[in-house]
Amino acid sequence: FNSKGKRLTKLWQILRQDRANYHRFKKRDAYDQWDGFFNSAANRAIAERMIQKGYIEPGLNSRVANGEVTVKVRIYGHGSTGKYLKVTVKN
Repeated sequence: FNSKGKRLTKLWQILRQDRANYHRFKKRDAYDQWDGFFNSAANRAIAERMIQKGYIEPGLNSRVANGEVTVKVRIYGHGSTGKYLKVTVKN
């Protein structure tokens, strides 16, 4: 759910909110890990584009939206510029 209580259904929305919860709102759970990239609101804002250019494990969007899995997110880019994300089930 976003900060206004609306249910999020797209993976990029869920990841963006999760990272905002972690970095901005200090709401963390046992599975969260620190990252320097999504500490920036501007970088959280480009998450959709980075996912579109990247890789999402098949069927993952609905599994994440239903709270069934924990994911591993890899950020690819150069320096502080993110190019794309790879999102897979965390084993």
